[in-house]
Amino acid sequence: MGIKKLSVKLIFIILVLCLAGIEICAADNNKKEDKKLSEKPSYHNLVSTVQKFISTDSVEAIITRNLFNVKNGKMTPEAFFHQMADLELPKGKQARHILQKIKKDFHNDYGQEGLDLILGPRNPQGGSLVEGKLLEYRQKVVMQAVKDVCVEFNGKNIINNHKFKVFMAEIGSWSTKAAKHLTFAADIDFSFMSGDLNLAWEMKKAYEAKIKERTHLTAEQIDAPVTAHGMAEHEVYLGKHGQGFAEDYIKSKDVYEIKDG
Repeated sequence: MGIKKLSVKLIFIILVLCLAGIEICAADNNKKEDKKLSEKPSYHNLVSTVQKFISTDSVEAIITRNLFNVKNGKMTPEAFFHQMADLELPKGKQARHILQKIKKDFHNDYGQEGLDLILGPRNPQGGSLVEGKLLEYRQKVVMQAVKDVCVEFNGKNIINNHKFKVFMAEIGSWSTKAAKHLTFAADIDFSFMSGDLNLAWEMKKAYEAKIKERTHLTAEQIDAPVTAHGMAEHEVYLGKHGQGFAEDYIKSKDVYEIKDG
């Protein structure tokens, strides 16, 4: 009888200890969840942190501040590129590199919510409001520069009494995507093609001059290079292998003949 009572008491004690252990585990889990919630910054704190960063004078902070102003309509895309041209960028880095880095770093440091504060809402293609504004402006500047070059070289394709045809070949995703769906990683890339390589080269140089005049940045800096096909430099491809790749790619893309007049 005594043994039976002892067993009942022992079972009761074990149950109490188990229940106590469950409560302790639950309390620990609640504390961990509370800690996670407390570690995640509130939207107000996130805004304050971002505003504190963009108020500094580092190159990345100034560019980020300008991106923020483009989002809010306080700065035009044209003014954005002009101001970027006035900045002393890190050695070996160009505008496109910095913009891509800022987007990546902001997402890593502040999450999508923090990135949206600077670039505006995302679209399904991975772009954003600000990228759409800037890259749509870039696309318009590029197309206007091409049109102006065509007008400037109208009639100049007759060399030594021989009329050379001139073509524009679009290369890259920009030719098939709406500008608002492009991201900072997307470039504009095309070639002038002609039987007279010097003519294509002069058209390339004229295009680059117009881009520089309108954006204050080089065509390569805004990731909108053009090549004189067969005379491309490092900005697009190197050597015969690279040229062969470009030629194969062009076959699957649109090639437009630049007509007189």
